[in-house]
Amino acid sequence: MNSDSTATTARWGARVAVLALRSQADLPPSPNETAYSLMPSGESLRIDHIVESLARMPKPLSCRATVRDGRLILDCNAVDDPQFADHLRMVGERQAHDWAAVVRQLCEGESDPLILVGSSKEAAIVPSSGVEAFMRDYHLGHSLSLKPIQPSLLPEGVCAVLAIGPPDKVEVRLKLGDSPPAGRRSGA
Repeated sequence: MNSDSTATTARWGARVAVLALRSQADLPPSPNETAYSLMPSGESLRIDHIVESLARMPKPLSCRATVRDGRLILDCNAVDDPQFADHLRMVGERQAHDWAAVVRQLCEGESDPLILVGSSKEAAIVPSSGVEAFMRDYHLGHSLSLKPIQPSLLPEGVCAVLAIGPPDKVEVRLKLGDSPPAGRRSGA
């Protein structure tokens, strides 16, 4: 992959990351009406500037989003623990590889097929390599699911639909006591 296509793929991965982060925010449905900020500067930026900035940052990135005064504020930082960064890359590469295998089955014969990635708020048509870059390069809460759809209903050139949204919520309660659970001994 040459540097131009690598940069383009990084931008598409960043675009998917913004979709994922925006899906978690309580904002109006129109992305064109949304004001964006990227920490630490906090200045108001257009979405294309946010995407470009994210694409240029060192990876993997850990991201979260908050809403303040109607503005989506993205806080993305490079993972600086080398061991954790390596772990995230390994997991992301595995997810991207598995995703690519599914896409190859759905989109026979296309080298970098187009995917409609959408949330309840917005959608974008993204090359499959951009979804793979998102999976590999971004560490943030989200859910992804492939949606079965009649091929004739898809926009021209698109071969699959991927729904992106906030992560599922799971509540875990730990009850700490003085003794280990029955059947387990400490120090064994």
